[in-house]
Amino acid sequence: DIEFPAISVQVVYPGTAPEDVNEQITTKLENSFKSIEGVKTLSSSSFESVSVINLEFPFNTDMDKVEQQINSTLKEAGLPEN
Repeated sequence: DIEFPAISVQVVYPGTAPEDVNEQITTKLENSFKSIEGVKTLSSSSFESVSVINLEFPFNTDMDKVEQQINSTLKEAGLPEN
């Protein structure tokens, strides 16, 4: 089996319009995730109540380390409480 080095992050913020999700969540996380070493591709979408960010990395990336960095970034991002 081939595992592609990618992670999808979904943040749910109930009752929030797509524009607000983009401003309050997606943009903040995009800026923070760009500092993670080795990010090859970053794409995102903001929907009603949900932000989805996809990150791709080169093969042979230590994905456990990346996952730790993403979790740390999420904790420090200053996202709205909900």
